[in-house]
Amino acid sequence: MMKKKFDYNQRVWGMGEARLSPVNWGALNLKYCLEALKEVRGRVLEVGCGGGVFTRGIKHHRPDLDLVGLDISQKSIRFARSASSKKIKFIKGDVYRLPFKNDSFEAVVCFDLLEHLEAPEKALGEIKRVLKNEGVFYSVVPLEGSLFTFHGWLWRLFRLNLKEKQIGHIQRFTLRELFGLLERSGLRPVSHKYTRHLFIESVEVIYRFWRHFSNKGNENDPFSAEEELRGLKRSWPKNLLILPLNAIISLSFLESWFFEKIPGHTVGIIAKRIKIE
Repeated sequence: MMKKKFDYNQRVWGMGEARLSPVNWGALNLKYCLEALKEVRGRVLEVGCGGGVFTRGIKHHRPDLDLVGLDISQKSIRFARSASSKKIKFIKGDVYRLPFKNDSFEAVVCFDLLEHLEAPEKALGEIKRVLKNEGVFYSVVPLEGSLFTFHGWLWRLFRLNLKEKQIGHIQRFTLRELFGLLERSGLRPVSHKYTRHLFIESVEVIYRFWRHFSNKGNENDPFSAEEELRGLKRSWPKNLLILPLNAIISLSFLESWFFEKIPGHTVGIIAKRIKIE
């Protein structure tokens, strides 16, 4: 019996705003992405943009860039268009068949995309095709096959993937596997930094277990505890919970910023399209 494919039109991922603030969950990923794009001028594509949270964050800090966001979900693209500046172009499209000519972009970025794909190498081949010679590729990927993560141990010991049903993670990468994928696709890794270390991963695993064993873990649920809490109607219990949530996010920010060179749950990789003589 074939497994039901995850339906990305059920929800919109990325409805918030990514900013360089220690109480913003996307701050470090955005910071490292902006560092990767420091020397980039011209057109930049975000693949798997969802509701455009990082596309908007990049545009906020780099208004000079010509940004394009692409996602397979029509629901996400509609939200992104409604929530974003008209200076950002959002397109519904498939990462396996990018609707762009060869050598179209100075840079391509993606956040939490490769772990959702059945054929990540095919997607990377398409990304390499639309990148210009020596173009920059920046990708954020969870390392849920690594023994430096709780998820890696849960899979090795119990064949338990807490994120497949809940948020569509079907790949469990190690850093070595990711580097191999990139190199086979014509993308040369240049540098990498880690985020989401012991403290925040512990919090996240507890939340995933609660979702899993309370029979709440399904594709209609929020993508994270933060999204679930911020989605509640305004009330005094919610206001009380926002304070510890911001404290958790700030501690996670400081932990990951301090230990960026120490293996963690998630890695941000800068790569370049291998130069064609």
